[in-house]
Amino acid sequence: MTTALYEQKELAQVTGGTLRPGGLALTTELLAWCSPSPGSSLLDVGCGPGHTAALSATAFGLRPTGLDPSTTLLEKASRRAPAAAFVQGVATAIPCRSESFQTVIAECVLSLTGDIDTSLGKCIACSVRAECCSSVIFTGRTAARTRTCPT
Repeated sequence: MTTALYEQKELAQVTGGTLRPGGLALTTELLAWCSPSPGSSLLDVGCGPGHTAALSATAFGLRPTGLDPSTTLLEKASRRAPAAAFVQGVATAIPCRSESFQTVIAECVLSLTGDIDTSLGKCIACSVRAECCSSVIFTGRTAARTRTCPT
């Protein structure tokens, strides 16, 4: 049986456990920049081993829910962030009611879903009308940030 790349310990070792470029430093920067209200809900699409869920709960006071297709990673996430809720699922079929979360984060995961448009649409459908929409786009070692706020 072949183990998925994102479940292999070697990837976790290379990425510092977060399974994506930028690690928790970039997640911290992104959450600080978006400044969600403490106590508000956050959906972490492709939560992996739960680093963002743990950080969002402890450092930002959010109520995270993690979504991931991997039972192996969800078990790790539950141990890492015991106050968070975790659900098995995929970004193309997020099991939530419309406008369930104040913040939705999908770090380095949409390109892995097989259908970016559907996945992004599901993320948007799960989010309450956002005060601000942001994106981070990586090019090599730099990140370009965009922020669009309603007028």
